[in-house]
Amino acid sequence: MRDLIAKCNTVAGWFRDPLFLVGRLLLSFLFFDSGFGRLTGGWADAAQQMQSHDVPLFLLPFVTALELFGGAFLALGLLSRLSTLGLGVFAIIAAFVFFGNFADTAHWFPFLDNIAIGGGMLLILGAGPGRWSLDHVLGLERSVYGRRTAGKPVRDGTAKPPVA
Repeated sequence: MRDLIAKCNTVAGWFRDPLFLVGRLLLSFLFFDSGFGRLTGGWADAAQQMQSHDVPLFLLPFVTALELFGGAFLALGLLSRLSTLGLGVFAIIAAFVFFGNFADTAHWFPFLDNIAIGGGMLLILGAGPGRWSLDHVLGLERSVYGRRTAGKPVRDGTAKPPVA
C-alpha cells in the first residue's frame, strides 16, 4: 500500500503545476462568469435576489467587482491568495445568506456547492497558486516550502522540501 501511495505522490508531483492551473481556471470561471453575466444583463435579477434575502443593494457593485476581478486574478494567478481569500469568504457567506434555509431541501445542494467552493479557495490560499502563475513569475508567491523571490526558491529552513 505504501508503494502505491508513493507512486501516486510521485505522479501527482509531476503534474502539480498543470493541476494547479486547471484547478484555478475551473474555480475562477464560476466567479468571472457570474460577474460578467451580471454586467451584461443580469443586474436586475441579481438585485431582485439580493432584495428577497434582505441584502443591501449597495453591496451589488462590490460583489460584482469581487467576482469579476477576483475570478480574473485567480485565473491569471495574480494576487492569488488575496483573491482566494475574498472569493472563499464570499462563497461561504453566500451559502448561509442565500441557501441557509435548511427547512427547504432544495437549498441543501446549492449550500454544499458554495461551502465546497469555499473549501477549494482555502486550499489555494494555503498551498499557493503553483509555478504556472503570475504570482510566481513576479516573485509574489510564498510557497509552503519556503519563500520565493523572482521565481527562484529560497530555502529559509522553516520547512523540509518534499520527498520524491
